[in-house]
Amino acid sequence: MSCALEALVVSPHHVDFGRYGGLHPDGRALIRGWLARAREGAAASTDAFEPFVYLWIAFNGWAACVTGKDGDREWQRALIADPSLNGAFERAVADEATLAGAAARRFAQLWPIFKVAELRQRRIDYWSFEHDHQLRAEMTRKYIDAGALQFEPRCFLEHEHVPLDWAHTLVALYRVRCNLFHGEKSRSSENDRRVVEAAFTTLLAFVEEAELLA
Repeated sequence: MSCALEALVVSPHHVDFGRYGGLHPDGRALIRGWLARAREGAAASTDAFEPFVYLWIAFNGWAACVTGKDGDREWQRALIADPSLNGAFERAVADEATLAGAAARRFAQLWPIFKVAELRQRRIDYWSFEHDHQLRAEMTRKYIDAGALQFEPRCFLEHEHVPLDWAHTLVALYRVRCNLFHGEKSRSSENDRRVVEAAFTTLLAFVEEAELLA
């Protein structure tokens, strides 16, 4: 990897998957309960907004446990630097015919994920790209030309094709999380629904494929 994410690959924090196995049963039950709510919500809902929230809470709890870090940036750095997670993600998405492979590719096609609060603050029109016939690339170019600076992966402009790897995917997922948790996503937006659904399916498929929360 030769891009702005290189600094995240070297982390002083280490992942210890044994911490999750040694977690009090009540703690594991809580994390698995949020995961179950994510699955149930996805089966019952027409969108992935609430299921993504439930899934992220479960994933965040697991991540804080195995890294020993509560700060989002700290546990992200540790997860990004972990060789086993990188390998697990690579294997999970290697075949584009699998659920994880197809979902991850669909999610990557929507990158970069912009910080919606910045678009709003800069008075950038982000409601004009609601139809499939309007290309995501055109939207991206217009946002950046209008001064949008905050998006993930942050190295998007450094690549001809952004690598479909764990590091780039995790930072993009986190941007979706921030937009959604801060109320910057709308069920009335087709674009937002596509982004959240792709992010949810990607994270859930990887979590289940790698048996992270088992």
